[in-house]
Amino acid sequence: STQMIEAVIMDKAAAGLPVLWVTHNLAQLRRLVRQVIFMQKGEIMANQDIDQFFHAPACSDAAEYLAYERI
Repeated sequence: STQMIEAVIMDKAAAGLPVLWVTHNLAQLRRLVRQVIFMQKGEIMANQDIDQFFHAPACSDAAEYLAYERI
């Protein structure tokens, strides 16, 4: 289940292990990560901490994605 997978991810991160998590789910993103790497067409467009990403995205593509997903 989603809760079990998220618990494993959070345990690994708490143990200091780097975890790469790929998702389009913004609620899940907020719950699980501290750092966001936003990619568009295979290129890194933004690399920010989670609060910066949601409040001041580093690129227009990220801002557009966030606006679209919040509709």
